[in-house]
Amino acid sequence: SLGYFIDHFATRHVHGKTPQQILVLSNITVTYHKNFSDLKDCNEEFHLSVFAGDSRDVCQKETFSGRVKTFAQTSNFKPPKECVQPTVDDLTDEERTRPLQVGEIRLGRINEEVKQVTFRMIWAESGEDVAEGKVDWGDLMWEFEQGEDAEQGTKAQTVEIDLVCESRDVFDEEYLVYLRAQVSFENSVDKQCKEIEQSERFFSEDAPGQVFYQGMERFVTWDNASTAFTADTFDLYIEYPDLKPYAGVSERSEDSNPRLLACDIQRSSVGITIMVDFPNHLASQKCVACQLYAQDKDGNKVLSHRFLVCQTWLLTDMEMMYASFCKMNGVAMQNLNEDAFKEFGLSTTNVQLKVVPNLRKPLGFESQELLFETPGSLMIRDNNIIVRSADKLVGEDSGPSPEDGDRSQIGTARSALSVGSGGSKEEKD
Repeated sequence: SLGYFIDHFATRHVHGKTPQQILVLSNITVTYHKNFSDLKDCNEEFHLSVFAGDSRDVCQKETFSGRVKTFAQTSNFKPPKECVQPTVDDLTDEERTRPLQVGEIRLGRINEEVKQVTFRMIWAESGEDVAEGKVDWGDLMWEFEQGEDAEQGTKAQTVEIDLVCESRDVFDEEYLVYLRAQVSFENSVDKQCKEIEQSERFFSEDAPGQVFYQGMERFVTWDNASTAFTADTFDLYIEYPDLKPYAGVSERSEDSNPRLLACDIQRSSVGITIMVDFPNHLASQKCVACQLYAQDKDGNKVLSHRFLVCQTWLLTDMEMMYASFCKMNGVAMQNLNEDAFKEFGLSTTNVQLKVVPNLRKPLGFESQELLFETPGSLMIRDNNIIVRSADKLVGEDSGPSPEDGDRSQIGTARSALSVGSGGSKEEKD
């Protein structure tokens, strides 16, 4: 029954695509160790294999499925003749460095639990690994924000990765080759996501194409030394650049575009934490492109990079919809867990969410009250909820007041969600 439910209900809303922040490595060069000729078969062809995950085979399979892109491979390349001849003491770096004619390498990670990107140099003919290097995803995002270093002679947004042989018997040096590339990011779903020039950036920790889920918290920070925006006090907004401005509502409303997140922020405070929410009037969409912007009292503003906000599909939501589906069609339920989802190509991850425990919105075929009391459920919310009756909870948004003591408390919980989920939690089976 689970397979039938996924084929006839879930897949229709999810469309089988996982939104990803995509790493883009361009202007790639490889520099060979001066003793590269000591490597056996050093004059053979090689290629680079790059993946973000525990296993190259798994990442390759995921990528070929078309659901995600966690694997990339370059075309074959051959070391220059200067590097495969016996060691020449006066060989210069320029003579040992050759650009890889592979265009750009693009890949992402399936979720934030994947922390590293692995680079492997492989003999093209035999398929055997020669050398390997790893770099943290967080370090790549940090390198993206770095400017040109005149002392080190490195360009802006440049990363260097040493590839090392696993055994000293293969090559008895600290590295075999090292790669140098320019770092940028994009998004697999939002094709309008582009890099902002460094001179125009104000926000920090703001690489393009990041993916957030409804209910997550984001720490928004900025560079006090930035000349792109000079105001000492500003307001912070979120906007949905692909949508028309949504008129007729307060700029503090969840449905407003743009929406005011915080006002009178002091530049010296360095950062502010916001909850990432999903607009109610876009409930039929699975994700939406967003941007933050800071605006001063004179109307001057500066934009962040675009990022993606996805509707969060909790496992408890999935269970409710699946149980309803089985009851309406007279079929038996199966146990829902991560292993069961993997059989059907669905992936899950654990994230920190702001939730109200034991409350949920109704399913599409239920009475259209705002909230239902359901033990074990978690409703994503950053507003206060008013309890109106003992057997059923009907809620409304409300600002803080002295009488808030009896209201349901907002907590933070670790909740599994299906990556790339879509559709409204109120859609009918």
